[in-house]
Amino acid sequence: MFYKKTTTSSVFLGVYVDDIILTGDDEVEVKGLKECLDQVFKIKDLGLVHYFLGIEVLQVDEGLFFTQRKFAKELLQ
Repeated sequence: MFYKKTTTSSVFLGVYVDDIILTGDDEVEVKGLKECLDQVFKIKDLGLVHYFLGIEVLQVDEGLFFTQRKFAKELLQ
């Protein structure tokens, strides 16, 4: 986990092997970091997160909902 915090913004970058999740409260900062990473590593922006490390991420009006429903369902089968 890496983060950049200024007086006006916070940007968080989570990395696990070749999976990256990037978020923050300043779109300009997030976009700048994506461009920087792409120049060095040639990343692909997959848009909003749906799954990360086996955790399903659902966008709801109140924010984000994290679940391992898929994992539990497969385990029960």
